[in-house]
Amino acid sequence: MKLFSRKEKQPETAPKPSIQNLLYTTTTTTYQIYHEGVKEHILISPVHVPRRKSRSVIHQIASPHSAKDTYFIHVPFLAFHNPARTLRRGGSKSCEPICLINDDWFWKRWNIQFGDDIGKALDRRGVVRWENRSNRDNSLDDDCALKGYKVRSWRAWYESGKYYHRDVNEKRKRRNLNKSEVEKRKEDEEEHIPMRAEQAVNLSWESPFSVNTRCYQFRFGNIDFAWKGTSDVPADKKLRDLLPLTHLKLVAMVPVVPAYDAKPSEVEGHQETREVLLAQYTSSFGSQQYGSLITFDSEISKLLHEFGLDRTAHTKQDPWACQSGDLHLTRFYDVIIATGMCMIMGEWEKRQTVFAVILLALAACQMSSNG
Repeated sequence: MKLFSRKEKQPETAPKPSIQNLLYTTTTTTYQIYHEGVKEHILISPVHVPRRKSRSVIHQIASPHSAKDTYFIHVPFLAFHNPARTLRRGGSKSCEPICLINDDWFWKRWNIQFGDDIGKALDRRGVVRWENRSNRDNSLDDDCALKGYKVRSWRAWYESGKYYHRDVNEKRKRRNLNKSEVEKRKEDEEEHIPMRAEQAVNLSWESPFSVNTRCYQFRFGNIDFAWKGTSDVPADKKLRDLLPLTHLKLVAMVPVVPAYDAKPSEVEGHQETREVLLAQYTSSFGSQQYGSLITFDSEISKLLHEFGLDRTAHTKQDPWACQSGDLHLTRFYDVIIATGMCMIMGEWEKRQTVFAVILLALAACQMSSNG
């Protein structure tokens, strides 16, 4: 059944939002994303650093910028474990955590855990303390459950928290000097102080084996969002046809208000949506840079207030929370940055994996031809 009673009263289809129009008509923020290698720390800063600069120079130039406009992803390393990354507000791994980022096998799903007190559950290694695990058996019964990690008596090379590991084991030796194994286990059980995340957002790579392979979806505040490939760039750009493989945009699927003369029976069970462009990621070929991320702040603010997404506007631990109305301190803006970084890290790691497979195949072919 048609939504409109008469064809002549159907409204014209609204054109899709264009990045070129938004760049000139809305307030934007541009972030440069610098990395140190595969699964290494990431700096997200509004400061652009010229190419061919060393890592120390990049952090020296980009980090001192206003802390509320700078983000840092700390990637802890523990042998035989895959601890969550932490997104932090500021330019270093010592800044206040915003959320935990948990990845799944083959980049299929990302679980992002938010909480005002999430930093209290982390130790100096950047991982959740064993005593702050959500469940006593360290199981994950839902998306808000935290997984804890023990401080082992041994430490592998390059593991996070070298001095913290040393301090904990020295205190443990002094405390357990005259205690039996039963007493030690009993103390470990009594030290369980469970903590949980307040909110979890799931980012899913929906269709890995399809024509729409560059599509990551999540839901926040009853609104569906998607990071997906785009070729909405200036026409004079080279390799325009390949741009959807490297550039992505964030759109919100917001409901369309039915026509004023539409009958209830025609509207029932039929919900149309339109796309609202919120952010765009442009990939870079730099050896130490993922690319740049542009957020359309005016569109984000409009969506934030129109659909009630500003109810979790500020977090208690933010030192700038007293500055009411700051878009960059809202939970929704943090979700945009966090999901964007999950998408960016996943895309980059997938490309690196493909390149490695190609190199291995070429090496195998060369060896077989020589043999």
